[in-house]
Amino acid sequence: MAIAGGLTSTKFANNSIMSLDIAPLCSEDCPLHDTCTYQKVGRCRVHVRYLNDLYRNLNSTVEKFKCDEDKIRFGLHIIPLYSQLLTFKMYESAFNIKDVMLGNKVHPIYREIRETIRTLDSMMKDLKLQVKGMKGVPGNANDGDGSYGYYEKLMNSEV
Repeated sequence: MAIAGGLTSTKFANNSIMSLDIAPLCSEDCPLHDTCTYQKVGRCRVHVRYLNDLYRNLNSTVEKFKCDEDKIRFGLHIIPLYSQLLTFKMYESAFNIKDVMLGNKVHPIYREIRETIRTLDSMMKDLKLQVKGMKGVPGNANDGDGSYGYYEKLMNSEV
């Protein structure tokens, strides 16, 4: 996939964060190209929308950054990792991968997804970031603290 742009500056409340402009150009190389319902011109609309939603959800947290090092880590490390996670999820969806296991091994796409989430979780905790309104997303303090059975209990509870 071709990448559009380069470095960009995104305004978060009173902070300006430098980040990689990582929304790829729409192309036939995209795993979802044939089934995508978005307009297939310019940047990938799935990536653009995903990143815009991410920026919006992190806005109140990012405005608390005091040092430039945290801003750089967020813009040049965390944002690209979220983009990478989306790309992995797009491939998972496109290939309609149903089985997590390939024989006695975990399918490589799931291994990459889990590793990216672990990395994001670690980086988000280092920066004390929390994604507003996204339960169970890396960095959210209210994700069941990894307790066994948390999500099963959540699924069985009535809303």
